[in-house]
Amino acid sequence: NYSNSTGPESNTDNYVKTTNILSADETCANTLVQYADGLGRPLDDASDGINEKGEFVHNFSSYDDSKGRKSRTWLPVVADIENKSLKGTSIAALAQNTYDDSKAYSDIKYDALDRSVFTSTPGTQWKEKGKSVERIGNGKNDVRLFSAPLDKITLVDGGFYKPCSLQGEKTTDEDGHSNTIFTDK
Repeated sequence: NYSNSTGPESNTDNYVKTTNILSADETCANTLVQYADGLGRPLDDASDGINEKGEFVHNFSSYDDSKGRKSRTWLPVVADIENKSLKGTSIAALAQNTYDDSKAYSDIKYDALDRSVFTSTPGTQWKEKGKSVERIGNGKNDVRLFSAPLDKITLVDGGFYKPCSLQGEKTTDEDGHSNTIFTDK
């Protein structure tokens, strides 16, 4: 069983509150409060039932001013605040105290088409590292073309895809390891 409610948790916060009832007498339940800004973008997910103290775990995101894209996501922090969304400065202070790190967040960078191209890794030591995404096309002899005819039990090798006939996404992790996935159009 669960219940949902929407409305202002305070005079300035928009939210959706979901209660997942875990017992027949409704004495045991988990609550998730999802706060949104004035445009409906998720800012803060606060959930209880994760620790024994009854405190809420907050997952906070912020958006850039120019295009409204998600620009920063913070590592989860614990606070005893149920009835309001945490703001950026509160999250920064809580994250600094929780992780003993002033950069307990990931920054997200975008290309001209608003596609994510780099997400930094949280933490001062990892800030310059992160995961990058590069959009590419296939080259000559990059990707083999196989078919699976219904009348055979083996794959049939059809050579290679023509150059630039596939769209690829090359993801590189913090250690420089990359993985490329090609898809057809």
